[in-house]
Amino acid sequence: MRALESAIGRTLLSLPLGLAERLVRRPITDGERTLDPRLQLLFAAQGGRVRPFEELGHVGSRSAYQSIVELLEIPQPPVAGTRDDHLDLPHGALRVRVHHPAAFDCRLPAVLYFHGGGFVIGDLVTHDHLCRRIARVTGAAVVAVDYRLAPEHPFPAAVDDCRAAIDVLREDAERFAIDPERIALAGDSAGGNLAAVVSPGLGLRFQLLYYPATDVTCRTESKRLFGRGFGLDGATMDWFVAAYSGGQSLDDPRMSPLRGDLARSPATRAVLAGFDVLRDEGRLYADALRAAGVDVELVERASFTHGFVHMTRLSGVADALDEDFRRLGSALASSAVPSSAHSE
Repeated sequence: MRALESAIGRTLLSLPLGLAERLVRRPITDGERTLDPRLQLLFAAQGGRVRPFEELGHVGSRSAYQSIVELLEIPQPPVAGTRDDHLDLPHGALRVRVHHPAAFDCRLPAVLYFHGGGFVIGDLVTHDHLCRRIARVTGAAVVAVDYRLAPEHPFPAAVDDCRAAIDVLREDAERFAIDPERIALAGDSAGGNLAAVVSPGLGLRFQLLYYPATDVTCRTESKRLFGRGFGLDGATMDWFVAAYSGGQSLDDPRMSPLRGDLARSPATRAVLAGFDVLRDEGRLYADALRAAGVDVELVERASFTHGFVHMTRLSGVADALDEDFRRLGSALASSAVPSSAHSE
C-alpha cells in the first residue's frame, strides 16, 4: 500500500501543469497567489491518511520524513568527492558529510548546510541530494552538519554545534580542502533559523535561507491561513518548538533570531513559499535585516509550500533552486572582503 501511495504521489507531482489545472475544480488562492495545482491534488489525495509527526513521536517522525523526501525528490548524481567525516567539539565528535566538486585536490569556497526538520527530524541523508545539487551548481564544497537533535538534545545544543562547526572548519580548512576566507551558510526551515542565529559577526560571505523560522513566539497571518493542510501544520510546529525549547524561554534570540541584533549579519538571500506558515516571519526577518543595514534579497516562490527544497519532481522547483545556488556561487566567487570581522 505504501508503495502504491508513493507511486500515486509521484505521478501527481509529475503531471503537466495544464492537465493539473483542469483536474482542480476550485483552485486555492491567497490574493494574487494560486497554490500549484499538482500540490493541491497531492494534498487532496493524501486526505487524512497521513499521520502528523506529533502523533508518530520523534523516532517515527524521522523515518516518515525520509519517506516523504524520497517521494518528493529526484535523486542527484554523486559529486566528484564525497566523504563522511567529523569535527571534534567539546561534547564529542560532530558528524559532517562533505561534497567536494574537486575531489579534495584543491581548496574551494565552502557552504555549511544546516538541514531543516523542526530541530527534531532531518539528518545527513534527508538533505543529501539537495547538498549534492548545491555543490554541483555552485562549484563550492558543501559541508552538511549533523547537529544534535531534540528532544534528546534540547536548545541550545543545535546552536552550539552549528556555531562551533564554523570555527573548527576554519581551523582545519586544509584537511577539508576549503578556503577559510570564503564561507557561506545555507539552511531550510529550522536550519535557516540556526544559520540566522549564528551568522552575525563571523565575516561570512553570504547566507541562503529557505523559509527560516525566525520568531517561534509570533502569531502571524500566514500561520492562521496555512496552519492546516499545506504541508506543515501549526500543531506540528508547536510540537517541534516544545521538543526543542525544553521549557526554556522562547524569547531568547538564539531561538528567535528576529529578536536579536542582526546588524552584523552577512548579505542574505531569503527564499520563502507563498503558502507556508513561516512566510510572514520570513518577511519580517528580511525587513529587520534591511533596517539593520544588511544587504537582503527577498524572493517568494508564490505557488509553493513549505518543504519545496525537496520537491524537485515538481516542474519549476529545480530551476528555482538552481537560480538560488548560482547566486550563492557568485557570492562565494567574489573577491570582496566582508565588512564584519571574524569573532574571536
